Amino acid sequence: MATYKITLEIEHLPEGPDLGASPDLPGLIVQAETAEEVIRLAPDIAADVIQVMQEDHLVEKARETGEVLSDMLQELMVRHPSVGDVRSIGLFGVIELVRNRKTKEPMAPFNSSSPEMTAFRKFMLDHGVFVSIHWHTVLIIPPLIITPDQLAQGFTVIDQALKITDAAAQ
Repeated sequence: MATYKITLEIEHLPEGPDLGASPDLPGLIVQAETAEEVIRLAPDIAADVIQVMQEDHLVEKARETGEVLSDMLQELMVRHPSVGDVRSIGLFGVIELVRNRKTKEPMAPFNSSSPEMTAFRKFMLDHGVFVSIHWHTVLIIPPLIITPDQLAQGFTVIDQALKITDAAAQ
């Protein structure tokens, strides 16, 4: 049996239970009445999370689907003038939206938003796709179990939403 070392961060909620989560192991969230109980339960729960990740080959699937995500991001950059840059690692992708691809002027100012970014986010949510928006960047962070077909469905919505930001691009 393998040995793993993980960090466990415990948060005490004033009107509720204690929560434990690990930045080292996505999916590990422990809720219990006390911090001591969180610490007691966490190793077994972590072992279960790791077992599922291994049995379902989630790391390998994420690597394969991550290549699909990378290709889809590159296709968006070719088709949309408001896409200033894209990058990804595994199943974590980023789209930078710009007003001008040559100058890289962001679609939204630092530490703020813009009407275009607000409309982009609304379009995505109205069409059932959740992405994280951070100023002028769109963070694509799907679950590890996503299939290439499901990813393509989400990218179809992103492709449509980019028409909003393209209208503001030079």
